[in-house]
Amino acid sequence: MPSAPLSSKGQPIGERICVFGEQYTGKTRLVLETAKWHQARGSDATFRIVDTDLSYERMLLEGSPYSGLENLDIIQAGDWGEALGGAMQHRDNIESADDWLVIDRYGILWDWVQDHFITEVLGTNAVHEYWEKARKKKDDARL
Repeated sequence: MPSAPLSSKGQPIGERICVFGEQYTGKTRLVLETAKWHQARGSDATFRIVDTDLSYERMLLEGSPYSGLENLDIIQAGDWGEALGGAMQHRDNIESADDWLVIDRYGILWDWVQDHFITEVLGTNAVHEYWEKARKKKDDARL
């Protein structure tokens, strides 16, 4: 029987749950409701979140049902490097098997990693040029 993977601190890593859907379907709310549930029950779980679309900033405004949550550690990411760095930082800071690592929202990561790869391979200004050539090639193929 396989054993659970271990964190960088040698602790078992909990389950992996993938929640996906279109924007504004409740994914962030689900994470916050789960964090709220944990906090209400005295759990020591920390929700370590990489926020790629600033959704938590909006959901945690003063007066919201989630503004009093103290079990959140949020890193905002604006590109692939920040998202990867944030995930690695959170991974390294996991203190309990009850901690959660949340990447919210995954969809934009695909765009970011493609842009990152193109830039790494073709140069800093290549992303726009690459996508323009790709669109032209696709359009030409339709003719």
